[in-house]
Amino acid sequence: MVNEFSTKVTQEDLEKAGIDIIKPVDIGNLDDVVEQKTLIPPTRGVRLRIKKVKPVASKDQKWLGMNVALVLEDGVVVEEGGEPKYKGMAVYQTVNYYADPEKYTKDYFKTKQNLVDLKNLMKATTLSDPTTINDKTFEELTGQIVVGNIIQSPETRKIEDGTYEKTGAMINEVKNVKSVDVTSGV
Repeated sequence: MVNEFSTKVTQEDLEKAGIDIIKPVDIGNLDDVVEQKTLIPPTRGVRLRIKKVKPVASKDQKWLGMNVALVLEDGVVVEEGGEPKYKGMAVYQTVNYYADPEKYTKDYFKTKQNLVDLKNLMKATTLSDPTTINDKTFEELTGQIVVGNIIQSPETRKIEDGTYEKTGAMINEVKNVKSVDVTSGV
């Protein structure tokens, strides 16, 4: 609500008055900045909390999946007798739930191997309707705890022609999720 005492202060007014909203910072040359990714050693039976689930699709919508972001609940023990490391670190899994049979004709899709990760995820979690993927599915998956294996695999990136190429780096992925065994905690 605007009254007779209100005035609208613009960025231009602030600049004229010599007031910086964001103080200038000289960041220098960033040529020597290189991303350093932390890799978790391959580990079986890691407790993971599903932090976020986002839809992912091919441009033509003939491949649909979900990007599942998970965080390590307890971390992993790297050295025998040592303290757990990597607690709270994020790891990811891409889960396919639809591949158009007209486009995806290889045996991998015909034998439904593309749906194995989906089946494991559905069995590992509690959903009100495990036979349908929709917004509610993504909401219900968030916050659930599962057990999975952390693996290392080559990182790929999409290039201009729509294909993927290996970057030469390794990344962590989650595979073979299953439900938490309430009797043992794992």
